[in-house]
Amino acid sequence: MLQGQRDLAAVGRMLLSDLAPLVNAQNGVIYLVEPEAGLRQLSAYADSETSGASGAFEAGSGTRRPMRHRCRRMLLTQMPENVVPITSGLFQAVPNNLIVLPVLFEGQVKAVIELASLGNFTDCRLHFSIS
Repeated sequence: MLQGQRDLAAVGRMLLSDLAPLVNAQNGVIYLVEPEAGLRQLSAYADSETSGASGAFEAGSGTRRPMRHRCRRMLLTQMPENVVPITSGLFQAVPNNLIVLPVLFEGQVKAVIELASLGNFTDCRLHFSIS
């Protein structure tokens, strides 16, 4: 599916649109790690059934604060007050789980994937997302 694809934003959208439903995530974001600037949003995903979005929405060009180069998965089960809610035409809800996954290449973090879910990420889904 990704063979020959040269547009990183398109690759990110395709990856999120396949990965998020497999692990029962309603929202997702991929950030590129830029050594000098930190994280830059590449692609974003919102599940059209629960968010009111049309499957994927355009990524912003803003840069996030510099990332500490962690090479491990982080699972959040207690959401901070400023978390982005999962929305639909009928409701807004705080995600129950959020997972942050580093994307490694030759031992260095090249990207970060964040996935948010209204449910709990099961052990099977957690294992699948890091395989």
